[in-house]
Amino acid sequence: MDQPRDAPDWLNLWGGTLRGAFTMKWLFQLVALKRDRSAKALLFACVLSMSFVAMSAHANEPAAPKSFPIGPWTLGMSRDQVRAIADQGPYVDVPVTGALETSSADFHGAKTKVSFVFDDAGLQYMQVFAYEGHDVEEAQNAAFRVYRLFADELGGATMNPDVPRDQDQVFTDDMMRVVFASLLGRARIAAGGILDEMPDARLLMHFDMAPTSQPADSRMHAQIGYESAKDTYFVLLFKDRVDAPPRRVKANVEVSKAE
Repeated sequence: MDQPRDAPDWLNLWGGTLRGAFTMKWLFQLVALKRDRSAKALLFACVLSMSFVAMSAHANEPAAPKSFPIGPWTLGMSRDQVRAIADQGPYVDVPVTGALETSSADFHGAKTKVSFVFDDAGLQYMQVFAYEGHDVEEAQNAAFRVYRLFADELGGATMNPDVPRDQDQVFTDDMMRVVFASLLGRARIAAGGILDEMPDARLLMHFDMAPTSQPADSRMHAQIGYESAKDTYFVLLFKDRVDAPPRRVKANVEVSKAE
């Protein structure tokens, strides 16, 4: 395997706007392109590690609330019980995942797409599409709104990548906007740099954000990112059962062969 090389200039641009707010350490490793001589596939791998401050909106962590509601639905509901809440529909079946989905869910005053995934015990988790589209500013705004929900109701937020901070350091809304502007606002530039070298690649950049305190009856988690094949930004909010496996992306940047 080839040795890791320094991050190219187009990737260094991605973190530039953050350096005035706090110190960052970028470690970029680009694994060499490999060819399968007998098959037609090309294998790509790209790992991006960032060291960046664990973010919190409040200096003192409050007691965890009992619940963090998403509309009128609760985990454990049957498919029929979810569908019976007619004023949040219409609902459609998603054959690929077996989920139900509505685009008319009332999520903090806005009509929002929500997906409901079931197992033998009922509603297993909910996925809120806080944003999905091509507008980077809308994506940044959606990420900030989810952050504010975590800050207001669940004591703050932490992110992967992480940012080491002073014990008493509290992050402001302006600093958080800089974080989201840097992660999402530079995504197309970073994607363009990789795709110039690997034209057949499909690039996925995604980052975890979780509340500082989890509700007693569930576990909340958000993922923020960009996908190059459809030039799409996304901000997703998940509500899982307390005992569900943790959600965490395997790598902040993943490169695969485009379909």
